[in-house]
Amino acid sequence: MLATAEIPDELEREQIEASDLPANWRESPPPALAKFGDDFAQRAECCLLLVPSALAVTEKDCLINPQQADFGRFSCVALNL
Repeated sequence: MLATAEIPDELEREQIEASDLPANWRESPPPALAKFGDDFAQRAECCLLLVPSALAVTEKDCLINPQQADFGRFSCVALNL
């Protein structure tokens, strides 16, 4: 499934760099990775968290917190391929 989103530029987002993650994060995701997402969701400061893609090293994945106040400010469309 492919999803696209229209996200306003002014919408705040957090970003995690690969250098912030454990060295072996791509091989077998350690439990420490879940803590990044859990902390992001609990703080609810931003709606979006950009993280390095495990599959495409030059790409980012975007985690969305639907409980954050800005969640309704963007639209998402899912495409079945």
